[in-house]
Amino acid sequence: MNNFLLLIKKEIWENWVNNKIVMVFSILAIIAVVMPFTSYQSYLSRFTINSMPASELLVVFYAFLQVLLNMCIPFMVMGTVASEIKNNNAASVLVKPTGRAGYIISKYLVYMLIFGLATIVAIILSAVYANSLALDPNAFSDNRLWAMIGISLVFISFVVSLMVLLSTITKSQVIAGILGYCILVAGSAFGIVPAVLRFMPISLFMWMSEILNPKIYSPEYAVMVTPFDAWPAFFIALLAPIAFIFASIFIIKRKEL
Repeated sequence: MNNFLLLIKKEIWENWVNNKIVMVFSILAIIAVVMPFTSYQSYLSRFTINSMPASELLVVFYAFLQVLLNMCIPFMVMGTVASEIKNNNAASVLVKPTGRAGYIISKYLVYMLIFGLATIVAIILSAVYANSLALDPNAFSDNRLWAMIGISLVFISFVVSLMVLLSTITKSQVIAGILGYCILVAGSAFGIVPAVLRFMPISLFMWMSEILNPKIYSPEYAVMVTPFDAWPAFFIALLAPIAFIFASIFIIKRKEL
Protein backbone atom coordinates (compact mmCIF):
# COMPACT_ATOMS: atom_id res chain seq x y z
CA MET A 1 0.00 0.00 0.00
CA ASN A 2 2.81 2.40 0.86
CA ASN A 3 4.51 1.70 -2.46
CA PHE A 4 1.24 2.33 -4.31
CA LEU A 5 0.88 5.71 -2.57
CA LEU A 6 4.46 6.50 -3.56
CA LEU A 7 3.56 5.78 -7.19
CA ILE A 8 0.59 8.15 -6.89
CA LYS A 9 2.81 10.87 -5.42
CA LYS A 10 5.41 10.27 -8.14
CA GLU A 11 2.84 10.74 -10.91
CA ILE A 12 1.38 13.87 -9.32
CA TRP A 13 4.83 15.38 -8.77
CA GLU A 14 5.97 14.68 -12.34
CA ASN A 15 2.84 16.28 -13.79
CA TRP A 16 3.25 19.25 -11.47
CA VAL A 17 6.90 19.96 -12.33
CA ASN A 18 6.06 19.61 -16.03
CA ASN A 19 3.33 22.25 -15.57
CA LYS A 20 0.71 19.90 -16.97
CA ILE A 21 -1.61 20.34 -13.98
CA VAL A 22 -1.47 24.14 -14.18
CA MET A 23 -2.03 24.01 -17.94
CA VAL A 24 -5.14 21.80 -17.68
CA PHE A 25 -6.76 23.83 -14.89
CA SER A 26 -5.95 27.13 -16.61
CA ILE A 27 -7.33 26.14 -20.02
CA LEU A 28 -10.56 24.69 -18.65
CA ALA A 29 -11.10 27.67 -16.32
CA ILE A 30 -10.66 30.08 -19.23
CA ILE A 31 -13.20 28.37 -21.48
CA ALA A 32 -15.58 28.09 -18.50
CA VAL A 33 -15.84 31.89 -18.55
CA VAL A 34 -15.23 32.72 -22.21
CA MET A 35 -17.79 30.33 -23.73
CA PRO A 36 -20.86 31.42 -21.67
CA PHE A 37 -19.91 35.06 -22.27
CA THR A 38 -19.57 34.43 -26.02
CA SER A 39 -22.98 32.74 -26.09
CA TYR A 40 -24.48 35.65 -24.18
CA GLN A 41 -23.06 38.26 -26.55
CA SER A 42 -24.21 36.24 -29.55
CA TYR A 43 -27.71 36.06 -28.09
CA LEU A 44 -27.83 39.82 -27.47
CA SER A 45 -26.77 40.49 -31.05
CA ARG A 46 -29.75 38.50 -32.36
CA PHE A 47 -32.47 39.34 -29.85
CA THR A 48 -33.54 42.52 -28.10
CA ILE A 49 -34.61 40.99 -24.78
CA ASN A 50 -32.26 39.54 -22.23
CA SER A 51 -34.15 36.37 -21.29
CA MET A 52 -31.83 33.54 -22.29
CA PRO A 53 -31.78 30.79 -19.62
CA ALA A 54 -28.39 30.12 -18.07
CA SER A 55 -28.53 26.48 -19.20
CA GLU A 56 -28.63 27.62 -22.85
CA LEU A 57 -25.50 29.69 -22.30
CA LEU A 58 -23.65 26.51 -21.32
CA VAL A 59 -24.34 24.53 -24.50
CA VAL A 60 -21.36 25.99 -26.38
CA PHE A 61 -19.15 25.56 -23.31
CA TYR A 62 -19.80 21.81 -23.26
CA ALA A 63 -19.08 21.57 -26.99
CA PHE A 64 -15.68 23.19 -26.43
CA LEU A 65 -15.11 21.06 -23.34
CA GLN A 66 -15.44 17.93 -25.47
CA VAL A 67 -12.94 19.25 -28.02
CA LEU A 68 -10.42 20.23 -25.35
CA LEU A 69 -10.64 16.91 -23.54
CA ASN A 70 -10.21 15.06 -26.84
CA MET A 71 -7.08 17.12 -27.49
CA CYS A 72 -5.54 17.45 -24.02
CA ILE A 73 -5.99 13.93 -22.65
CA PRO A 74 -4.19 12.10 -25.50
CA PHE A 75 -1.44 14.76 -25.49
CA MET A 76 -0.81 14.42 -21.74
CA VAL A 77 -1.28 10.67 -21.33
CA MET A 78 0.36 9.37 -24.52
CA GLY A 79 3.79 9.09 -22.90
CA THR A 80 2.76 7.96 -19.44
CA VAL A 81 3.96 4.37 -19.96
CA ALA A 82 5.61 4.47 -23.41
CA SER A 83 8.25 7.04 -22.48
CA GLU A 84 9.17 5.18 -19.28
CA ILE A 85 9.52 1.89 -21.16
CA LYS A 86 11.65 3.53 -23.84
CA ASN A 87 13.92 5.23 -21.27
CA ASN A 88 14.10 2.05 -19.14
CA ASN A 89 12.59 3.92 -16.19
CA ALA A 90 9.70 1.49 -15.99
CA ALA A 91 12.02 -1.41 -15.21
CA SER A 92 13.45 0.42 -12.19
CA VAL A 93 9.99 1.33 -10.92
CA LEU A 94 8.46 -2.10 -11.48
CA VAL A 95 10.10 -3.88 -8.58
CA LYS A 96 8.25 -5.90 -5.99
CA PRO A 97 6.14 -5.22 -4.00
CA THR A 98 5.06 -2.40 -6.32
CA GLY A 99 3.65 -4.69 -9.00
CA ARG A 100 2.47 -4.09 -12.55
CA ALA A 101 -1.16 -3.63 -11.54
CA GLY A 102 -0.33 -0.87 -9.08
CA TYR A 103 1.89 0.80 -11.68
CA ILE A 104 -0.90 0.97 -14.29
CA ILE A 105 -3.71 1.80 -11.87
CA SER A 106 -1.71 4.64 -10.28
CA LYS A 107 -1.28 6.30 -13.66
CA TYR A 108 -4.97 5.93 -14.48
CA LEU A 109 -6.05 7.33 -11.11
CA VAL A 110 -3.71 10.34 -11.23
CA TYR A 111 -4.86 11.44 -14.68
CA MET A 112 -8.48 10.87 -13.66
CA LEU A 113 -7.80 13.07 -10.63
CA ILE A 114 -6.21 15.84 -12.69
CA PHE A 115 -8.77 15.99 -15.48
CA GLY A 116 -11.69 15.14 -13.21
CA LEU A 117 -11.02 17.91 -10.70
CA ALA A 118 -10.22 20.44 -13.43
CA THR A 119 -13.46 19.58 -15.25
CA ILE A 120 -15.57 19.77 -12.08
CA VAL A 121 -14.10 23.19 -11.25
CA ALA A 122 -14.72 24.38 -14.82
CA ILE A 123 -18.32 23.11 -14.86
CA ILE A 124 -19.19 24.77 -11.55
CA LEU A 125 -17.42 27.98 -12.57
CA SER A 126 -19.25 28.09 -15.89
CA ALA A 127 -22.61 27.51 -14.18
CA VAL A 128 -22.02 30.27 -11.63
CA TYR A 129 -20.96 32.70 -14.36
CA ALA A 130 -23.85 31.75 -16.66
CA ASN A 131 -26.28 32.33 -13.78
CA SER A 132 -24.81 35.79 -13.24
CA LEU A 133 -25.38 36.68 -16.92
CA ALA A 134 -28.87 35.30 -17.48
CA LEU A 135 -32.19 36.62 -16.17
CA ASP A 136 -33.23 32.99 -15.77
CA PRO A 137 -30.47 31.55 -13.54
CA ASN A 138 -31.34 27.88 -13.93
CA ALA A 139 -27.89 26.33 -14.37
CA PHE A 140 -28.22 24.49 -11.05
CA SER A 141 -31.85 23.43 -11.47
CA ASP A 142 -33.20 19.87 -11.84
CA ASN A 143 -29.84 18.32 -10.93
CA ARG A 144 -28.53 19.27 -14.39
CA LEU A 145 -25.16 20.31 -13.06
CA TRP A 146 -24.56 16.96 -11.35
CA ALA A 147 -25.64 15.12 -14.49
CA MET A 148 -23.08 17.13 -16.47
CA ILE A 149 -20.34 16.31 -13.96
CA GLY A 150 -21.20 12.60 -13.95
CA ILE A 151 -21.29 12.30 -17.75
CA SER A 152 -18.03 14.25 -18.09
CA LEU A 153 -16.23 12.00 -15.59
CA VAL A 154 -17.38 8.88 -17.41
CA PHE A 155 -16.07 10.28 -20.70
CA ILE A 156 -12.76 11.28 -19.11
CA SER A 157 -12.37 7.80 -17.62
CA PHE A 158 -12.92 6.27 -21.06
CA VAL A 159 -10.32 8.44 -22.83
CA VAL A 160 -7.70 8.24 -20.03
CA SER A 161 -7.91 4.43 -19.82
CA LEU A 162 -7.77 4.17 -23.61
CA MET A 163 -4.60 6.29 -23.72
CA VAL A 164 -2.98 4.32 -20.89
CA LEU A 165 -3.61 1.14 -22.92
CA LEU A 166 -2.20 2.63 -26.13
CA SER A 167 0.82 3.96 -24.23
CA THR A 168 1.41 0.46 -22.86
CA ILE A 169 1.20 -1.19 -26.28
CA THR A 170 3.95 0.89 -27.93
CA LYS A 171 7.27 2.32 -26.83
CA SER A 172 6.66 5.45 -28.89
CA GLN A 173 4.55 8.11 -27.22
CA VAL A 174 4.09 9.77 -30.61
CA ILE A 175 2.54 6.62 -32.06
CA ALA A 176 0.37 6.24 -28.94
CA GLY A 177 -0.83 9.81 -29.33
CA ILE A 178 -1.57 9.43 -33.03
CA LEU A 179 -3.49 6.20 -32.42
CA GLY A 180 -5.49 7.90 -29.69
CA TYR A 181 -6.42 10.86 -31.87
CA CYS A 182 -7.31 8.54 -34.76
CA ILE A 183 -9.64 6.46 -32.57
CA LEU A 184 -11.39 9.56 -31.22
CA VAL A 185 -11.72 11.07 -34.69
CA ALA A 186 -13.02 7.75 -36.03
CA GLY A 187 -15.60 7.76 -33.25
CA SER A 188 -16.76 11.18 -34.35
CA ALA A 189 -16.87 10.05 -37.98
CA PHE A 190 -19.02 7.00 -37.19
CA GLY A 191 -21.25 9.34 -35.23
CA ILE A 192 -22.79 10.62 -38.45
CA VAL A 193 -24.72 7.32 -38.62
CA PRO A 194 -27.74 7.81 -36.32
CA ALA A 195 -28.02 4.11 -35.50
CA VAL A 196 -24.39 4.05 -34.38
CA LEU A 197 -24.23 7.44 -32.65
CA ARG A 198 -26.01 6.41 -29.47
CA PHE A 199 -23.41 3.69 -28.89
CA MET A 200 -20.36 5.96 -29.33
CA PRO A 201 -18.88 7.61 -26.20
CA ILE A 202 -18.33 10.73 -28.31
CA SER A 203 -22.12 11.25 -28.27
CA LEU A 204 -22.14 11.87 -24.52
CA PHE A 205 -21.51 15.58 -24.94
CA MET A 206 -24.27 15.88 -27.53
CA TRP A 207 -26.50 14.17 -25.00
CA MET A 208 -25.42 16.74 -22.41
CA SER A 209 -26.47 19.56 -24.72
CA GLU A 210 -29.87 17.98 -25.13
CA ILE A 211 -30.27 17.65 -21.36
CA LEU A 212 -29.38 21.32 -20.94
CA ASN A 213 -31.60 22.61 -23.71
CA PRO A 214 -33.95 20.11 -25.41
CA LYS A 215 -35.37 22.64 -27.84
CA ILE A 216 -32.09 22.98 -29.75
CA TYR A 217 -32.83 19.52 -31.14
CA SER A 218 -36.27 20.46 -32.43
CA PRO A 219 -36.85 20.79 -36.21
CA GLU A 220 -37.21 24.58 -36.11
CA TYR A 221 -33.64 24.83 -34.83
CA ALA A 222 -32.46 22.62 -37.72
CA VAL A 223 -29.92 20.80 -35.57
CA MET A 224 -31.53 17.44 -34.99
CA VAL A 225 -35.02 16.38 -35.97
CA THR A 226 -35.53 13.77 -33.27
CA PRO A 227 -34.08 13.72 -29.75
CA PHE A 228 -32.07 10.76 -28.64
CA ASP A 229 -30.63 9.24 -25.49
CA ALA A 230 -27.08 8.03 -25.14
CA TRP A 231 -27.51 5.52 -22.34
CA PRO A 232 -25.84 2.76 -24.43
CA ALA A 233 -22.83 5.03 -24.99
CA PHE A 234 -22.82 5.92 -21.30
CA PHE A 235 -22.62 2.29 -20.19
CA ILE A 236 -20.02 1.46 -22.85
CA ALA A 237 -17.86 4.39 -21.67
CA LEU A 238 -18.44 3.33 -18.06
CA LEU A 239 -17.41 -0.31 -18.50
CA ALA A 240 -14.73 -0.03 -21.21
CA PRO A 241 -12.07 1.41 -18.84
CA ILE A 242 -12.20 -1.80 -16.79
CA ALA A 243 -11.29 -3.80 -19.89
CA PHE A 244 -8.65 -1.26 -20.93
CA ILE A 245 -6.95 -1.31 -17.52
CA PHE A 246 -6.90 -5.12 -17.34
CA ALA A 247 -5.51 -5.25 -20.88
CA SER A 248 -2.80 -2.72 -19.94
CA ILE A 249 -1.79 -4.79 -16.91
CA PHE A 250 -1.70 -7.98 -19.00
CA ILE A 251 0.42 -6.35 -21.72
CA ILE A 252 2.96 -4.87 -19.34
CA LYS A 253 3.32 -8.24 -17.60
CA ARG A 254 3.97 -9.84 -21.00
CA LYS A 255 6.74 -7.32 -21.65
CA GLU A 256 8.60 -8.80 -18.63
CA LEU A 257 10.08 -5.50 -17.54
